[in-house]
Amino acid sequence: MKNLKRVFISFICLFLLHSLAHGQYPTVCDIVPKTKIGAFEAKIGSVVIKSHSGVGHVDGEPGGAVIVESLEYRDVGTGQKAYGIAIRLRKPGQVEEEHTSYIDYDEVDALIKGLDYIDKLDSSGSQLPRFEGQYRTKDDLEIATFNDERGGLRAAVSSGLIGNITVIMRLENLQKLKELIVYAKARLDSARQ
Repeated sequence: MKNLKRVFISFICLFLLHSLAHGQYPTVCDIVPKTKIGAFEAKIGSVVIKSHSGVGHVDGEPGGAVIVESLEYRDVGTGQKAYGIAIRLRKPGQVEEEHTSYIDYDEVDALIKGLDYIDKLDSSGSQLPRFEGQYRTKDDLEIATFNDERGGLRAAVSSGLIGNITVIMRLENLQKLKELIVYAKARLDSARQ
């Protein structure tokens, strides 16, 4: 048994040394951003100016919040710009959790149309008792409407795939969220002129 344990430990040590020697562990630089805004957030070796404007927030239950911001990034060296919206989900607890998804400017109109569609969903489209409609962005923001076990309509906003945060809200608050996104886009339209 001792020999088997030594062989196992030796194998693990060799594997780790081999991996370290060949740089097999991912670093922050190896993670490819999914959006233009995310690419500006991850820039290294450049001076990047970030302008942002808080648009507002929508309360979730119990105590969660969805916060909307307009964003403009400018690379001083290249003059490149990127515009978009940050949707930050905050969930209270012993340790407050927060996760942000970025929506590029060219993705905002599709998001608004998706919100319009899922906001109008009801059970008339299915013979089955439960339903859910969802819209997902490139940066893993998912917005869904669904009916709960009592048949009431609810909305859920989630950000991220691993370690994601979900904020549940009344359906009326989904309309408020859409209004904030429309307002954020209007601010970006002004900034782009």
